[in-house]
Amino acid sequence: MPPEKPQLRAAIYDRVSKDKRRDARSVEEQKVANVTHCDRHGWAVAEIFTDNDKSASRYARGGRPDWERLLEALAGGAFDVLVMWEPSRGGRELQGWSTLLNLCQEQGVLIHITSHDHTYDVRKPRDRRSLAEDGVDSEYESGKISERIRRGTRARAAEGRPHGPARYGYRRVYDPATGALVGQVIEPDEAAVVREMADWVKSGVTLEGIARRLNGRGTPAPRAEHWQAGPIKRMLLHPSYLGYRVHNGERIKSEEWFPPILDEHVHYMLVARLTNPERGGPRPSAVKHLLSGIALCGICGTKLKTAPRAGVVRYTCRSLDGEGRIVTHLTRGKARVDAYVESVTIAVLQQPDALAAMLDGQESTKLSEALARLEKERAELDAFYAKAEAGELSAEGLVRVEAARLPKIRAIEGEVRDIQSVQFMPHVPHLTEDGPEHVPARWRGLDLAQQREVIASLFTVEILPIGSGRKRFADEESVRVTPRRA
Repeated sequence: MPPEKPQLRAAIYDRVSKDKRRDARSVEEQKVANVTHCDRHGWAVAEIFTDNDKSASRYARGGRPDWERLLEALAGGAFDVLVMWEPSRGGRELQGWSTLLNLCQEQGVLIHITSHDHTYDVRKPRDRRSLAEDGVDSEYESGKISERIRRGTRARAAEGRPHGPARYGYRRVYDPATGALVGQVIEPDEAAVVREMADWVKSGVTLEGIARRLNGRGTPAPRAEHWQAGPIKRMLLHPSYLGYRVHNGERIKSEEWFPPILDEHVHYMLVARLTNPERGGPRPSAVKHLLSGIALCGICGTKLKTAPRAGVVRYTCRSLDGEGRIVTHLTRGKARVDAYVESVTIAVLQQPDALAAMLDGQESTKLSEALARLEKERAELDAFYAKAEAGELSAEGLVRVEAARLPKIRAIEGEVRDIQSVQFMPHVPHLTEDGPEHVPARWRGLDLAQQREVIASLFTVEILPIGSGRKRFADEESVRVTPRRA
């Protein structure tokens, strides 16, 4: 009798933009249909995510909290299939939709669109293309292309002037006679807090830890009673601290009105530390295992999860084949793998020469080159936006330009994040500052989330096949630990 096929874990996402009666009827109807399809396919509904009265437009002012939770859970390998009523429920802007498709492709997560009555596997080019075209259609139909074309005119009319309340770190200057806004300057005390928070992130302090420090010493929070992790993250990632005004998603250089508080290298360090999916995975509070979501299958490259087997916790490859079936390439006992990777990490941290080779100055040169390429690509794309605004390029032509240019920009942005993620290695200075003999004790003093950050920044960890039935093997045969800067 063939073995029973494992049941796929399904996540359902329901959203409605405008619920005027606020009775969530449309969302409820989506949920009923989506759950029905899960039952029909034999999928276990692991969690339902709902954003009621939330727009998915890039111009929406409110966030989508359950959407962010869903992306985080998908990155952590929590689900095998994502179920939505239609593609526009996921997003009406290309970048967000592409982010979801990329994440599902990396994690091997299927996408089921209930209104299509079809399950897509974005690892297949045809399925990827179909859903990508749906994303283009959603943005086009919602009028975002014409909005993007008009934004250049509005941005130039605004001349980079700020709007809304002054951002934390800045103070408005008004003409004493007329009351007209004449300038915006740095507020020294608040700017010092911004720089201090950036330094804390660089040293490996979590956002929750930053909030505790600021609240503990009584630093006033902007427009809130207490500091919280979410607003701190949004604040530190905002381009205004680089001297940019953001208008409808476009960054406009405006140092006259936004004197820089942080330099660009620090900004990209923050981006790397706070948004890089390779450094992300489950929330620190949810982490229970040293290498889950970090260690890779040496056969297929899938991030390994943990699963108990015969009373022993093991790292397990849980990937999907081309037909959506779960495949397990290898498993390995967690305790032995953890002990070996920890021993390698401590050994490297105790060798100044080896660590110095990983911390050489080449990354600064690479970063400068990547930033220059990023600026060039952005400038060229801006030139096409200007042509579209002047009527020299059609909306359809702009879509094709974006399809060619935006992936390049996203790739370079990812390259910058990767460089920064290793250039600013968390906790390493703390671990090594008192000499090699103190490294083991300091390592044990880190919490699990911090130990994971160190390993993820220093190494790529792969669990290798050792042959069926082997009980005796060296750790080096079973686990490959590769320095990220070899």
